[in-house]
Amino acid sequence: KDNIVALATTPSKSALSVIRCSGSGAFSLYKKLTKKNSVSPPNYVHLKTVYFRGAIIDEMMIVCFAAPKSYTGQNMVEFSMHGGHIVVNRFLEALCAYGFRQALPGEFSYRAFLNGKIDLIQAEATNTLINANTNLDALYSINNLKGALSEKILFVSNKLENIITYIEHELDFDEDEIDFKTMSEHIESLDKIIVEIKTTLNKSFVINQSQSNITVVFVGKTNVGKSSLFNRILGRGRSIVDPSAGTTRDTVEMALTIDNMGVTLVDTAGIRKTAGSAEKQGINKTYSAISGANIVLYVDDKNPSERIKKYSALLKNKKTILIQNKTDINQPKKQKNGISLSQMRVPLGVIGMIYESRPNVTIDAAGLCLKSGNSVILRGGSESINTNKALIKLIKKALQLNRFDVNTVQLVETTSREAVTNLLLMDKYIDVIIPRGGKGLIEKIIKYSKIPMIKHLDGNCHVYVDKSAQKQKAINISINSKTQRYGVCNAMETLLINKNFSKTATQEILSKFIELGVKIKGCSLTKKLNKKVIRASENDWYEEYLSPIVAVKIVKNIDEAISHIQKYGSMHTDAIISSDKQAIDKFTKLVNSSSVMVNTSTRFADGYEYGLGAEIGISTDKLHARGPVGLDGLTNLKYIVTSLGKVRN
Repeated sequence: KDNIVALATTPSKSALSVIRCSGSGAFSLYKKLTKKNSVSPPNYVHLKTVYFRGAIIDEMMIVCFAAPKSYTGQNMVEFSMHGGHIVVNRFLEALCAYGFRQALPGEFSYRAFLNGKIDLIQAEATNTLINANTNLDALYSINNLKGALSEKILFVSNKLENIITYIEHELDFDEDEIDFKTMSEHIESLDKIIVEIKTTLNKSFVINQSQSNITVVFVGKTNVGKSSLFNRILGRGRSIVDPSAGTTRDTVEMALTIDNMGVTLVDTAGIRKTAGSAEKQGINKTYSAISGANIVLYVDDKNPSERIKKYSALLKNKKTILIQNKTDINQPKKQKNGISLSQMRVPLGVIGMIYESRPNVTIDAAGLCLKSGNSVILRGGSESINTNKALIKLIKKALQLNRFDVNTVQLVETTSREAVTNLLLMDKYIDVIIPRGGKGLIEKIIKYSKIPMIKHLDGNCHVYVDKSAQKQKAINISINSKTQRYGVCNAMETLLINKNFSKTATQEILSKFIELGVKIKGCSLTKKLNKKVIRASENDWYEEYLSPIVAVKIVKNIDEAISHIQKYGSMHTDAIISSDKQAIDKFTKLVNSSSVMVNTSTRFADGYEYGLGAEIGISTDKLHARGPVGLDGLTNLKYIVTSLGKVRN
C-alpha cells in the first residue's frame, strides 16, 4: 500500500535518466513537484519544471499512468530527466522526503502480479528478458511476456480438464445418453498433450541452459569419427585424427560462442573394453564427461539407434542426439594383394539449374546442392524473378552468418534467353545441367548444351492391368494414377488393359473416368465398351496430356503391353497391376523405366514418397542418376585405396 520509486535506467553518467514511481500517492507527488493543482492527462508526455524546497531540480518529460491502466495497476508517474549523479540524487532525495521508498528488486513486477496485470510466468519473463544474453533468450522471454507460455499452459490445462470431465460423464451416464470414447481415443488425446508439454519443456531447457554454458560431449565407440566431427565443428584440427582405433585417450575441450551462448565441446576416448591402464583412465574420463554433459552427441558409423541401447543406463536422463557418421564412405574391403578398398561419395561440382516459374525450386535446389557439397548457379523463370532475387538475398545472408562462401549459391538475374544459351556453353565452369520445366525448355537445353545433363523430357506414364489383376485394386490404382493430380509428370497418361481382364471391371473404370470429367481416347475395342470414348490417333499414344485426358488400349497380353510401353513411353514411371508372380517378374525386368511400380499408383514416383526428402528433379536417363534425384544423385563415387606402404611387383 506504500509508495515506491526506482531508477529505471543504469546509474551512470548519461544524457538521460528515467525514474518511475508507483502507489496511491503518485499523483499527489506530481502536483507537489510541478506546483500544479491538477494532474496532466494520462498516457501523454508533458514537459514540466520540477521543484524541491523552492529550487528547480530540472526540466523533465513526465508521463502519468492512471490505475488500473498502468503496469503495476496503481497510479504511476514516469520522470525523464538529464542524466548524471547530481540531478538524479537530488530528485531521489525529494521523493524520499515526500514519503516514497526505494523499491526492492522486482517489486514493480511483483505489484503488477498482485494486481492481476501479469501472471507469475510473465513476471519471471520480465526478469529473464532483462538478463538475456542471446537473441534466443530475448525471443522466448518476449513471447512469454506477451503471454505465450501462459496461454499454452491454460490451453493444455483445459484439454486435460475436458478429458477428465468426459471420463466422469461416462461414469455417470449410460451409452444411450452420451457418446462414449474408447480407451485408445483417450490415450491418443493424452499423447498429443504430452507432445505439447515436451515441446514446451524443450524450449525451457534451451532458455535455462543459455543463461550459462552448455556442455556438449561427443560419445561413441573407437574410430567412428568423433574427433573428425569435433574438428569439423571447430573449423580446425584440435583433436588428433588417425585411422587406428583409440587415438583419443583423454578428453579434449574447446569453448566457443554460438549466438552469444557459451558452448563447451568435449571430445572423448572411444568406449571399449581395454586392459591398458592409460586407456582405462581415458574411458573413466569419458564417463565423467557424460555425467556433466547438458547434451550428448552419440556418434556411430553403422547403426547409432541400435548400438546406443548398450549404453542406455549410462545415458539415462541425458538429452542425446544420434549421429550416423561416415555415411559417405562404405566399409573397406581387404583385397588379396594387401590393399584395402572403399568408395567415398563426392559432390559433382558446380551445378547449373535452369527452371521455369516455381520459386520453391530456388530453395529446394540451393538446399540440396549445399547439403551434398555442390555449388549451384540458378536460372529461374521471368515470372518469378523478383521472388527469386529476394530468396537469394536470404540464402546469401544465411551463408554469411554460417561462414560459408556466399558465392556457393548464385542467381542469374537477367531473364534474357541469350543468358540461358551462354550458360549451356560454359562447360569449363559448370559440371552438370539440371533442367526443370516444360518439354520446350528441355528440348532447347538438349539442343544447345555442351554440358552433361540430369533430365527427363516427358512423363508419359503407363498402367498395365494384367488378366490376373484383382478388380478393386485395378479400379483404385487406375483412377488414382490419373486423377489424384493431373498436371504432374508421374500422372498416368495411358491405361493398358489385358483383353482377358474382367469386362465389367473395365467398363466400371471407363465409367468412373467419365464421371470424374476425364476425356477418354481409346482403341476400337475400348470404344465398343463405352460410347463416350473418342477414337485415339497414333499421336495420342505418345502424348503427355497433363490434363483430364487419358488414352486407353485393350492389349492381347503382357508382351503387347511391354512393346507398347517401349515404343511410346518416356522411361519415367510405369506400373503393373497383377496377382501373377511370373507376369510381375517379366514386367519389372523388361520395362526399362526409372521407376517400375507393382500394384502401386504411379503417383508414388516422387522423392519425398521414396524417403529421399526434397528432390531436385526426376531423371529418365540411363547414366548416373535415375528416377527421383535426391542427395545421392547429386554426388558421385571415388575409390579410396589404403595400405601399409604396399608397392606393386
